[in-house]
Amino acid sequence: MDLDNKNIGSFPVEMTGDHTFLSYSGDDPEDVIDRFPDIDSVGKTVVITDPYLFTQQDEDNKKLAIKALTKTGASRIIYCQHDHPNRRVFGDIQANLNGIILEYKKLEKCHDRFWYCVESKQGFYMGGSLNTIGKKTCAIDWMSEETKNDFIQMLNDQGVIHAARS
Repeated sequence: MDLDNKNIGSFPVEMTGDHTFLSYSGDDPEDVIDRFPDIDSVGKTVVITDPYLFTQQDEDNKKLAIKALTKTGASRIIYCQHDHPNRRVFGDIQANLNGIILEYKKLEKCHDRFWYCVESKQGFYMGGSLNTIGKKTCAIDWMSEETKNDFIQMLNDQGVIHAARS
């Protein structure tokens, strides 16, 4: 991992994990999506929290969202945020997911971006929203066990899922 990228200077943050990487400004967003950690979600349920995922109406952002959501291979994606997403954008993307069930559930007080597979209990977080990949530098890394436990508890407490803590 290149933490001393000439575009940003020294980056004195120690990061660990097999799949930790930084996405830099200028990166090809589709290449970054190809590098997302595999959370073993094929045919399973994925919960995504990203308050800006369904706000951008331009075709490039819709295309990236479709690529990222279909890359999961999930049969069902639960999208969570505090307000209902833009219905037009949500519908346009939903219509292009080739059979993946996409649903919205309200989730209060969560601004971070998590992608978590309910059945495999694997997940990752992103330092920025999907629509900023290639525009701003952000980290993408596995969720720690503590973070997963806290996240699962939050999802349970707010009725998003009903699963045992890992």
